[in-house]
Amino acid sequence: MKKIWILIICCIIICMNFSTVWGIPIQQDIEYQNIIQELEKTPDLYAGYYMDNGILHIVPLNNEKSINSITDLKENANIDIIIDDAKVYSLEELNTAFEILRENRDNLGITGYAIDTVHNGMRIIAKEWNDEKKANIQKLIDVKNIQYVTDVTNNTKKQIVLKLDTQQIEVNNKKIEYTGEPFFDNGEGMIYCHIRSIPQILQQQDLVLLWDEKTKSAFLKYKQSDTNVIQFIQQQNKMIIDNDMILENKILQKNNQMYIPVDLLSDIFYVDIQIVSDYDNMDNILADEDEYTYRKLGYLKNDFETVSKYIQQNIDENFTSDKFSHENWQTTKTNVERFRTNYLLENFETDFSYHITSMNGQVIEIRRKGNPLYHFDGEIPKKQSVDAVINTIQKQNSRKDGFLKQEVFKKYDSAKNNFYLNVYCYEKQKEFATRGVYYFIMEEIPYSFQQSNIDIIENYIRKNIDEQFDFKQYQADIINTENNNTIISLKDENLIKKGYDIIVQNNKVIGIYVTL
Repeated sequence: MKKIWILIICCIIICMNFSTVWGIPIQQDIEYQNIIQELEKTPDLYAGYYMDNGILHIVPLNNEKSINSITDLKENANIDIIIDDAKVYSLEELNTAFEILRENRDNLGITGYAIDTVHNGMRIIAKEWNDEKKANIQKLIDVKNIQYVTDVTNNTKKQIVLKLDTQQIEVNNKKIEYTGEPFFDNGEGMIYCHIRSIPQILQQQDLVLLWDEKTKSAFLKYKQSDTNVIQFIQQQNKMIIDNDMILENKILQKNNQMYIPVDLLSDIFYVDIQIVSDYDNMDNILADEDEYTYRKLGYLKNDFETVSKYIQQNIDENFTSDKFSHENWQTTKTNVERFRTNYLLENFETDFSYHITSMNGQVIEIRRKGNPLYHFDGEIPKKQSVDAVINTIQKQNSRKDGFLKQEVFKKYDSAKNNFYLNVYCYEKQKEFATRGVYYFIMEEIPYSFQQSNIDIIENYIRKNIDEQFDFKQYQADIINTENNNTIISLKDENLIKKGYDIIVQNNKVIGIYVTL
């Protein structure tokens, strides 16, 4: 377990001077537990505790209240206690940072994280580090004492498929037997397993679960080891991992039995657990030529990581989460929620997407829209050109009275092969934003005042933007810009129709901006 735990949370057990391994028999542990219970009533008053050579070390905070409180605790204790030098961050702050890292592990690109009690900070592990990744972490957590560790291991996660229905449970297609109720759903998309099922789920027969009636605690450990892997303290709703890491309020009790989220096993034991249901219906329901629906997906949480994994393994083998947008993926507290994730071409959000419906935190439908664009080989607007257009529109909008801000969304329409920008300009005293659309012209369209060229532009607009467009209904003004572009500005004299700005560079049309 130690090796696995190091991989997933960068465990702070490095050498004897840095040891937090207790290795204390259960019978001798009760006195220590009493002290620890007193400490954990006020996690904001101390920085942590650990065992070294059989002696309890308590780390106070650098303030008088914390030091006095821990000194009083030591003087009234019946065991040896060493008070370490005072630190800055409380255990409460460190636990909060730990939970934030756990929730954002995949987005941050990290492979491990742990509370470093002795050095009063966090240890975070990743395959590689750069300034951007470090800055993203520092924005999320308030603890600034961080050790950045490079992961040099090549270990891969063990894959476990957990199949549930009302009759049986299978682990990697092998049926496992139980008495009582081994699993249940809390109604919010979280699947819990009974603690006695952990060795069978992990397929590790050398793991055993022991019960101590005096402390009302269960101990998960390996048969040939005296060290606890996990201690479950029923009355305090607390888990102690490797006698060091404390997780509170993770245990649910049902009929006086202890259950924990299956997700936790993935983190603790460095395994990849996928939960599926025997009543999954993976038949394609053809709704449109480019639309497929997958319904009744059983036990499937509505977080992006879980759904992405499910889509890749069951629906679309080419699906990878880093190629799809995350911005439209936000959970709420409503009963029914809908989410959308779109395939990206560079930074352009395409109309190839997956739409997800969930109820009570569980996915009940996945709908695919649009044709897959994994093998797109067309030309994509260059970032430099896109940024230049956005800056130019920003300058124009900022000249408006009461200008507040501009928002830009990059889009791609596969049916018309259009790369375009949705631009929203917000102004004071206006309830709704002014909207404009900038279309990047990716084909060769020459420009001159000859009627034949006018006809080419008119046909392009009719085909790709507005089939009712008619040049004759607009008044044209020619504007030379400071960056040597020419703008043919088309305005309806009655200001009823859309306005068009045709951008010309080196006698070629490079873009069309439509004001709606």
